[in-house]
Amino acid sequence: MRSCAIRIVLFALAGLAASCGGGGGGGADTGGAAANASPLPLSGPVQVVLDAAVGAPHTVQFDLAAAVLQRRDGSVTGDLLGGPRTVTFASPTGGARGFVLTGAPAGEYTHLRLLLTPGSGLLVRGDRTRAPVDAEPELAVPIAGALRHDGVAASWLVVGSLGGDELVDGGARALWRPQLAGRLDEATQTLCGLVPTSVDGVTLHAAWAGHGGGALRLVFAFDTVFSDRIDATIGTRNAFFAALTDADEVAVDGVLLRDGTVHARAVRSSPRRVEPRLHGTITANGGGGMRLRVDAEELFDRLRHLPAPYDVDVALAGAQVRELGHLARLGAAACEPGRRAVVRIAARRWQAGSVQLDGDEVELTPPAGAPLRLEWHGRVVGVDVVAGSLLVERAPDVPLVVAGAALASATVVCPEGCSILRRELLGQGQYAIGLGGIVAGGDRVWWRGEVVGPGTVRATEVRVRTQ
Repeated sequence: MRSCAIRIVLFALAGLAASCGGGGGGGADTGGAAANASPLPLSGPVQVVLDAAVGAPHTVQFDLAAAVLQRRDGSVTGDLLGGPRTVTFASPTGGARGFVLTGAPAGEYTHLRLLLTPGSGLLVRGDRTRAPVDAEPELAVPIAGALRHDGVAASWLVVGSLGGDELVDGGARALWRPQLAGRLDEATQTLCGLVPTSVDGVTLHAAWAGHGGGALRLVFAFDTVFSDRIDATIGTRNAFFAALTDADEVAVDGVLLRDGTVHARAVRSSPRRVEPRLHGTITANGGGGMRLRVDAEELFDRLRHLPAPYDVDVALAGAQVRELGHLARLGAAACEPGRRAVVRIAARRWQAGSVQLDGDEVELTPPAGAPLRLEWHGRVVGVDVVAGSLLVERAPDVPLVVAGAALASATVVCPEGCSILRRELLGQGQYAIGLGGIVAGGDRVWWRGEVVGPGTVRATEVRVRTQ
C-alpha cells in the first residue's frame, strides 16, 4: 500500500505543477499518456457525502492530505482536495459531513482514493477515552456502478461503511481497517443545515452550507412529511413553502441522486443557527432542564474533540427532544442521566451568575451508536419466484459484505410488500415490477433490508438495473 500512497502523492504534485504552469489547476488530467494526449476540456466539482454511521459507539478521525479519482483503466486525476482537512469517518451520532473535489475532469470513475496524513488518526472510545489510531496510508474506496461525471454539473457521491469495518484496540494504540464504498445512485441519506436559495414551482433549491456549498434540488411526493419549529406536521408542500423564511435552514431525509436531486421523505425547517452543536453526556435532569458534560463541539463539517470537558446547564422548556433518526418528539424526561446527547442551542443568557443555555433541539444517541444505513448490490444469477428469493453474486466493483463477512454470493428474500422497482434504461424514471420481471444473468440489483441468517437478507426494497 505504501507504493500506492506514493503514487497518489506523485499525481497530486503533478496536478499542482500543471496548475502552476497554467494547465487548468487541480482538475488538470494527469492520468497517463493517453489522457495527456487528448485532455478532456470540461471539469467540475464532485460533492462527497461521508456517512459516519457505523453502528458502533466510537469515533474515528483522520486528516486527509490528498484525494484523487481513479478511472477504469487505473489512471487517476491530480489531487482534487484543495488542501488538507480533518475527516470524521465514524461517529456514534452518525451524520453526513461533506467535502468537495474541485475541478474533476469529465470521465467515468471506479474508485475514490484518499491519502491519510501519517500519525493524524484519533480514536475516541464510547467511554470517551482516547488513543492514536493507525490505518493504511491510502484508502481505495470502490464506487458502486462507477461515477459518470460530465464535468459540467456537480456530481454527488455518498461514501459509507459496508458493515465490515475492523477496529483492533490495543489500549495504547489502535488499528482501523475500514470497508468503505461509494454508494449507488439513490442513496438514502439525511442532510442537515441546508440553506434554501429559491423555490421553483414544486422544487426547493438549497445549498449545503459549510460542507462545500453543493447545490441540491428537493422534490416532494404525496406522502412527504413536512414540519417546522412550531408545527410537528404541516399538511401540504405549499403551506411549508409559505412558512419558510430567509432566516431558516432545512433538514431533509430522503433519497439522494448523484445529480444532486433529493426525493424527500421528510423535511423540516428551523431557524438558522451559527452556534456549534454540543456533544456530551447528560449528568443531571430536573427543574425543566438538564446538565450536559460537553466533550466535543460540531460546526458544519468539523467535529472537534475538546482537550477537557466542561459542564453546561441547558433549559429544555422550548426544546425539541428526539431519538436520533426519529421524527417523534419526546418530553424532557427522556433526557436521562448517563445518556449521550447532541444539543443545538437557541440562545445563551445569564442566570444566577452563570451561563444558561436554551436548548433548541436535543438528539439522544442510542448506546450502540447510530445504525448503519446498510445497502448491498450484486449481479442476479438466480430467480426463484415460488420461494420469493434471488440468488445474487458479488459484482466486480464493490465487495458483497453481509454481517461483516465478505461473500461471493448471497440470498435476497423478497417478502410480500417488498418494493421492487426497475430503472429505465434512459433517464431517472422507475416502474414497479414483480419478482418474475428480474432477469437472471442480465440484471444487477441493489437492496436494503435486514440480515436474517448467514448470507441471507430479507429485503424491504429492491432496485433493478439492466447490466
